[in-house]
Amino acid sequence: MNIINSEVISSELDVFWNTQNENVKTLSHVSVLVITAPITTETQRSLLHKMIAACSLTTSHFAIVEISPNSPVAWYRLREASQARVVLIFGVPLPALGISVLFKACEPNRFDNRILIPAPALEFLEQNAELRKQLWQQGMKLVFIDHIYGNPMTQND
Repeated sequence: MNIINSEVISSELDVFWNTQNENVKTLSHVSVLVITAPITTETQRSLLHKMIAACSLTTSHFAIVEISPNSPVAWYRLREASQARVVLIFGVPLPALGISVLFKACEPNRFDNRILIPAPALEFLEQNAELRKQLWQQGMKLVFIDHIYGNPMTQND
C-alpha cells in the first residue's frame, strides 16, 4: 500500500464544509429541532405532528428539517442555525449529519450541549406501536413532560 497516493478523506465529505443546505438557510432559532428522513405520506406527517403535540410544543417551539439520504447536512450548521436545546432525529443516520458517535435509540443522549433523541424513521414508527411506546416512555416523555433533563422551553444555555 502506498500511503502517499491513497485518499485519506473522500471528497464526498466536502459537503460538510463547502455548501449549506436550503433547509438550513431558512431555519430560525427554536427550542426543538426535528430532523427527519423525507416524509413521504400524510399519515407519517400526521404521526409526527401528533408526537410533537403530545410534548406540548407549539409551532413556535420547533422546526422540522427533512434530509434526504443523498444530501447530508453538517450538524454544526443545523446547531448554529437553530440554537435548539433538544433534537429529535427520525430515520436519519448520524453520519449523514457528520456525527461519528453511538447513541442509544429512542432515549435522550447528551451531545454537544444538547439532548438528542434518535429514533427509527417515521414509516417504521407508524407500523410499530411498541416502538412508539418505547420512544415516548424512554425518550420524549422524560424530556418534555417529566423534565428530567430540565425544561427545554425555559432553560438557558
